[in-house]
Amino acid sequence: ALLALLGCLFTYFTGRKLYDRTTGLLAALILGTSALYFVMTRMVSLDLPVTVFLAATLYAFLLGVQEPAGIKRRIYLWGAAAAAALAVLTKGLIGIVFPVMIIGAWIVLMGEWRLLKRLYLPSCLLIFLLITVPWHVVVGLRNPEFFYFYFIEQHFLRYTMKEIGHYQPVWFFIPNLILGFFPWIVFLPQAIAKSLPSNWHTRRSHQTELFLLLWAALIFAFFSFSKSKLIPYILPVLPPLALLTARYLAQGLAQKYQTGIRIGYLG
Repeated sequence: ALLALLGCLFTYFTGRKLYDRTTGLLAALILGTSALYFVMTRMVSLDLPVTVFLAATLYAFLLGVQEPAGIKRRIYLWGAAAAAALAVLTKGLIGIVFPVMIIGAWIVLMGEWRLLKRLYLPSCLLIFLLITVPWHVVVGLRNPEFFYFYFIEQHFLRYTMKEIGHYQPVWFFIPNLILGFFPWIVFLPQAIAKSLPSNWHTRRSHQTELFLLLWAALIFAFFSFSKSKLIPYILPVLPPLALLTARYLAQGLAQKYQTGIRIGYLG
C-alpha cells in the first residue's frame, strides 16, 4: 500500500513537471482509482512493487532528458538507474529489459541518436551494477541451481513454453486491461487519439505523449506474446495510461472540447 501511494505521488510529480498541476493531480487520481491498481494495493504480490520501480525509472528518464546538461539531469538519470536496479531485484530482468526497450524505441522513433551522448551511461551503468550484482553473486554462490532456475526457467522458458504454467491466449490482456483500467477506460480511446501526431513530421511536438504510448504498447505487446500470463502482469501499463488520460481530461476542461468527455461519461 505504501509503494502504491508512492507510485501515485511519482505520477503526480511527473504530470506536474511535464504538463501542469491539474494534469498531475488527475493522473494520480486516475492511477490510484483504477480497478487493477487499487486491488493490487491490497494483495501481497511483486507486480505492484515492480510497477512502481519501473514507473520511477521511466519517469526519471523522461524528466531528465528535458533538463539541460548539468547536475539536475545527472540526478534524474542516476535515479532512473537506481530505480531500474530495484526493479531487477524485485522481479528479474524485466526491470532493465523494459526501460531499454522503451527508451531505445523512442530514440529510434524520434531520431534522437545524439541523446545517447548525454545520458551519462558509464556512471548510470555503474550505479545499476553496484545495486544488482552483489545479491545475484551471493545467491548464485550459495545456491548452485540458481542460475538455471532464475535466468533460464523463470525468464526464457516461462516466456516461450506453455508447459511452465499460466498459459493464456494472445488476446488475454485485452479484456483484463478494459476491466483493470475501469472506470477510466471510457476516456482512453479519446486520450490516445488526441496524443497521436497528425503526421510523421509533427511527431517531435508529441515527444512526451509518444514516449508514454510506447511505454504502454510495448509492455502490453511483450506480455501478450508470452506463453505465461497472469492478470497483474499488465500493471506497468497503467501509469503511462493514467498520464495520457489525465492530459486529455485536463485539456478538455481547459479548451472546452466536451464531446469526447460526454461520450466517455455515457459509456
